[in-house]
Amino acid sequence: MLGMAIQVYRALDQGGILVVDELESGLHPFAAMRLVELFQEESTNPKGAQLLFATHLTHLMGELAPAQIWLCEKNRQGATEIYPMTAVQPRKEENLENGYLRGRYGGVPYMGSINNLCRWKNEA
Repeated sequence: MLGMAIQVYRALDQGGILVVDELESGLHPFAAMRLVELFQEESTNPKGAQLLFATHLTHLMGELAPAQIWLCEKNRQGATEIYPMTAVQPRKEENLENGYLRGRYGGVPYMGSINNLCRWKNEA
């Protein structure tokens, strides 16, 4: 968090954009959640700064509106496709994290390759 502090302050102070790959890298989940909240709250973000981040922390879905979430999924050719959560039309009262973890919106990894590793180990 301290490593990002200057960039966070600058973005919030000037109304800029902060881009972070793997938001959870080196951050406690609560710190990552608080960082997202800083950009969501008008009192701490009066100039409308934006936080653009990639993450595997599904609990952060509860901090965001569906229009703020984009999902990634590999197609049959192995290329990554990106689409907004609004494309899958979640219900307003729906828990986005639970729906995502159940595979309702796509974007979940295919676990066959991991299963193949276990099968290979047992055959050796």
